[in-house]
Parts: sequence; C-alpha cells; structure tokens
Amino acid sequence: MSNDVNTEQILQAIAELSEEVKDVSQAVKKNTQKIDNLEVQISNNAEKIDRTEEKLSQQIDRLDSKVTVLSDSLLETQADVLELKKAK
Repeated sequence: MSNDVNTEQILQAIAELSEEVKDVSQAVKKNTQKIDNLEVQISNNAEKIDRTEEKLSQQIDRLDSKVTVLSDSLLETQADVLELKKAK
C-alpha cells in the first residue's frame, strides 16, 4: 500500500508540474509576442528618428548658409562704413 500512495503522490506531482509547465509556456508565448511588438515599435521609431535627423541636418545646413550670408553682408557693410568714416 505504501507503494500505491507513493505512486499516487508521484503521479499527482507530475500532473501539477505539467500544469505549471503549461502556464509557464503560455506566459513565455505572451512575453515573446510582447517583445516582438516592442521590436517592431523600436524599429519604426528608429526610422522616424533617422528621418527627423536628416531633416534637421538639412535645416541646420540651410540656416548655417543664411547666417554666413548675413555675416558676409554685415562685414561688407561695416567695411563700407569704416571707409566712409576715414574719408571724412
């Protein structure tokens, strides 16, 4: 009889462990799906960041050109004013 109880206990433990393994397996599947979704979101965000970075770079280059033009113009104007002052 002792063997019967032990066998029943072993079978019960196996059944419980089997159920726990199923639960863990389902949790892993859910987490895997969540990770896959997050990877897609990260990839999409990375693409958006790359596009935004490129646009900003172009805008910065354009602004730099404008500042250079204004600076050159200001320098020319200041040189003209200085020459006029010297002529007086």
